[in-house]
Amino acid sequence: TGTDNEFLHIIITLAKGKIQAINTMYFDGVEVPLDGSGDATGTYAGYVHVQKNLGDPADATQPFSDLATAAPTKWTANHLQRGHAKVYVRLKWNADLFPNGAPNITFDLQGRLVYDAPSSTTIYSNLAASVAADYIVNTQFGFKAVYANEVDDTLLIAATNLCNEDVALKAGGTEKRYTINGMFDTTEDPVNVLHQMAAAMAGYVIYVGGKFQIYGGAYRSPSIILTEADTRGSLKVKSRLSKQEIFNGVKGTYFSEANKWQAADFPSVDGAAYLSEDGAERHWQDIQ
Repeated sequence: TGTDNEFLHIIITLAKGKIQAINTMYFDGVEVPLDGSGDATGTYAGYVHVQKNLGDPADATQPFSDLATAAPTKWTANHLQRGHAKVYVRLKWNADLFPNGAPNITFDLQGRLVYDAPSSTTIYSNLAASVAADYIVNTQFGFKAVYANEVDDTLLIAATNLCNEDVALKAGGTEKRYTINGMFDTTEDPVNVLHQMAAAMAGYVIYVGGKFQIYGGAYRSPSIILTEADTRGSLKVKSRLSKQEIFNGVKGTYFSEANKWQAADFPSVDGAAYLSEDGAERHWQDIQ
């Protein structure tokens, strides 16, 4: 819109369902600070305006009143997009600020409100067990399980408490043991998504007796001891691993806020002693 078409209006759908918060905005990976009215400060002052909506499905009000005013025939009272977290961004043309056209616009988000089994409340949480359980019962893009009948509540509480344990960091301070800080696309295979969530807590999710059982990675005392007397046949021992199964160094990628949640390589763990034992022949294990 505008006298010379100087204003570009952009709607960006960020997530399905209501989320906790829409925080920092970035243009091509560079932070764009905003004031309380959604106007950019600093470099983009006077050229960028933003409105945010967290996606409450019960909200029947117009989420982007400024857009409705600027383009009343294009964005009307019929355009609510309820149940989707979203932003409206208005850019004013400036050849120096936007030499390549509209930038790649991204945001830091705090995600969905999920059920916290230990407290029996629905809150914002990135604890891996709570996120996995929310995905299992989600009726729009999850497994559509009924929580009361198909989720083992006792095991979920134990897994959530495990995820919530404080773990000391080498550099000082603590962090929660198992969290999920990422996203997935709803076109992905649900089983694969759930496997990734289980991997984030070094655990697994199984379906037994009509219920989903969620386990985080932790030692559990054995409930039964198996001995040779329990075997049905002769024992077989595999004394060596194939070359494809062994490794003497670990490398891979991780996601961090410090890198704007983009994949980055973590420092490799070389395992010099193991490399020597393997005749100086390097075998890497790649992990995420």
